[in-house]
Amino acid sequence: FDALVGEAARIAPAFAFELPPYFLNNARALASLEGLARSVDPNFSIVSSIYPFALTTLLADKSGSPLLRRTLDDLATDPETGRLSLGRMRRLVAQLAELSRRSKARVYRDILGTRGGRRLAWQWARQQMTRGAGRAVQWVREHLALPAPSVA
Repeated sequence: FDALVGEAARIAPAFAFELPPYFLNNARALASLEGLARSVDPNFSIVSSIYPFALTTLLADKSGSPLLRRTLDDLATDPETGRLSLGRMRRLVAQLAELSRRSKARVYRDILGTRGGRRLAWQWARQQMTRGAGRAVQWVREHLALPAPSVA
């Protein structure tokens, strides 16, 4: 859990979000609970225990919460371009895998098993097709010397 709190503190500035005032109290409570559990099982990880619930809550978004959807979009979107960032998504998966002690492949499967994960995947695929179509049109214009289409 210490690693999770450290990661949250490290990435907070990168994602420009503020931690709510009660976050520290909750972090202390979870650290205490993890400490108690580790006295019985030294391999216990609260992050591994919370992972399925947290992933499902954020990605499944059964409540249709605009806040959860915005949070997910903010985590996966490049703030400069407003487009989904494959690099950001890969880093998030790597961090989730490390913190939850799961393989990256397992994290990807878990993500794609949720409605929000599939929404992000489709959004990214559409974004890539749009980009690819634009590049293809540009290539054809450059290499075949075709005029730009007229706008009626």
